[in-house]
Amino acid sequence: MLISETPKKIASKDQQLVLTLNSGASQKNSALLADQLRKNANFKSVTDAAAPLVSGDMNLYPADKTINDKQIVFLDFADTNYIQTLGLQLVAGSNFGHEEFTNTNMHEDMELHDFGKQIVLNEEAARLLGFDPATAPGKYVSHLHNGLVYTYRIVGIVKNYHYFSLRAGIGPCAIMGVNPLRCSTIVAKIDGRHAAAAIQFASAKWKGLNPDTPFSYGFLDQIFQSDYDQDKRTQQMSSIFTFIAIFISCLGLLGLVTYSVTQKAREIGIRKVVGASVSNIVMLFSKQYLKLILIANIIAWPLAWYLMNKWLQDFSYRAQISWWMFAVSLSAGILIAFATIAFKTIKAANGNPVVSLRAE
Repeated sequence: MLISETPKKIASKDQQLVLTLNSGASQKNSALLADQLRKNANFKSVTDAAAPLVSGDMNLYPADKTINDKQIVFLDFADTNYIQTLGLQLVAGSNFGHEEFTNTNMHEDMELHDFGKQIVLNEEAARLLGFDPATAPGKYVSHLHNGLVYTYRIVGIVKNYHYFSLRAGIGPCAIMGVNPLRCSTIVAKIDGRHAAAAIQFASAKWKGLNPDTPFSYGFLDQIFQSDYDQDKRTQQMSSIFTFIAIFISCLGLLGLVTYSVTQKAREIGIRKVVGASVSNIVMLFSKQYLKLILIANIIAWPLAWYLMNKWLQDFSYRAQISWWMFAVSLSAGILIAFATIAFKTIKAANGNPVVSLRAE
């Protein structure tokens, strides 16, 4: 879980503050802490949860069918404020209701005493289990665990939402009520403009309830953002190596042009004498190199398309590689190469032809 010493730059929009219940004492006091946070105006909604988004998975199947029809559904377990706190949208039915849990034996299977009897599915889970999302509320699903069958009533359907990174498509997931002692996270919706005050208040209440446990917090968007850290590093490294490659290429091209200009100093002088303009001389040198750049791009395009397309396959939601991207790269390459060539040839073309002819 993310831990921050001071809040980062927080936008004015609502934020989901995530408190980590990292000890037995803090888990025991989670419901009390959540109640205290709700009394503060900076907290719009507070929920106890087993995890910020997903805490595990479960085999579920329609109650009128058999285990052979099971589907693996991701789950999060929370209290009744979960849907509101995360801003999920109900498209059918209602939220699950409050249930009392009295079990204190955390060594037993959770299914025995610590799950609610109602369940909320996302649209994808409803479809995968063979239900119409619009009419699924009121139906039942079953779960087989250690030889026992548990049955839960579908009370609501929420609109599909992302609970993993965009590398993965939206899969089936569900939300159920749970014994607060099983929760390891408190998620609170706060006003981003008052994030510092909210964190300070939460810290004070935490220390009052859990003096021997460090206060640990983060933000839900930061948890999501961490999924893309590797992509950011890849982008940074690619940018660095691209710059180095272009710089070395320009140096090499400059060296070739310098050598070519030196070798053709007499020809440049003669052309100047017979009336050639500076632009004519620059284009004379540019043509031979720009042709090579065009050929190099044509060779590189299929490889670039293959590698980029292969990388994008890791994302369920991805941009399409269009022809204009290659056109832009070609144009940029030609522009950089022309600037490098012109840097040397303009100087040579503006020289006194008498000097170069006398030297020859």
